[in-house]
Amino acid sequence: MIPTFQVSDKATVSPASGIAQDFSGGKSVEYIVMAENGTTKVYTVSIVGKNNILKYSFEEWGEQADKTNPDKMKWSSPLPFNELATANNGVAYLKAFDFANKYNLSYGTLEEKEAGYKGTAAKLITQYTKGVGFGMAPAITPGSLFTGRFEFQAVTDPKEQLKLTKFGIPYAKKPLYFKGAFKYKAGDNFVDGSDKNDVKENTGDKDQCGIYALLYEATNEKEEEVILDGNTITNSEYRVAIAQIKDGSDTEDKWVEFNETFTYFAGKVYDSSKKYKMAIVCSSSKAGDSFKGAVNSTLFVDELEIIGE
Repeated sequence: MIPTFQVSDKATVSPASGIAQDFSGGKSVEYIVMAENGTTKVYTVSIVGKNNILKYSFEEWGEQADKTNPDKMKWSSPLPFNELATANNGVAYLKAFDFANKYNLSYGTLEEKEAGYKGTAAKLITQYTKGVGFGMAPAITPGSLFTGRFEFQAVTDPKEQLKLTKFGIPYAKKPLYFKGAFKYKAGDNFVDGSDKNDVKENTGDKDQCGIYALLYEATNEKEEEVILDGNTITNSEYRVAIAQIKDGSDTEDKWVEFNETFTYFAGKVYDSSKKYKMAIVCSSSKAGDSFKGAVNSTLFVDELEIIGE
């Protein structure tokens, strides 16, 4: 291929623009750019085909329904259903228990057609749910979006609730970058619901969103399937590499692009002979898995993609 590009005024680059380079077989080429003051930076360039990209643009959504009450519990979810999941089934039950519409709950993950980064986006909202369902619900319920599946059961134990999220889908590449765009507005009332019997409101903490991609081993030493859930995704020995946004605070109503490099956990390397899963996880409250977050914190995400080789 013959790459052509421009550099800033009075900078030089080697190899130069317009010179044919061999990118076959996954080969990469290093371009060294020297600025006017003599400082240099190295750019490693390779050709990435469509088969090396896992991408979600959220342009297509479909309707899902609760298995036990499909007529009354319906919600919209991003396609494809076999890869992307939300916790909307759990919110459906909370809405059903809110008999007097006291909480005015919406689904935690919604289709946003008007304010997307490019076309349609996903909108995630943290909601106040203390007392819903005769104490079944946690104090706050963040909006969530992830690769994997959500297997709802009516459980009250917080640890059992975290097991309902099954993170990850098969992934057969070596991940390089996690890209996308987000917009975030934190709510005002930060709730600490980590102790269900001693919920603290208006703690003064500032909420943040959470967006990351995690590569983990799909099988254990006995060749049994590994499935990370809300209890294990932050501490499992099977985690291999992670790419996450550096700052999940307010974006002042602006879309922010990110392009994060995958970094490997201590002692971990990519092994092409092993099977892996990729978990992309987005939450409107970063500490939502500890039942902490601010009411009405709102996260928009769009154009999420994993680039691998």
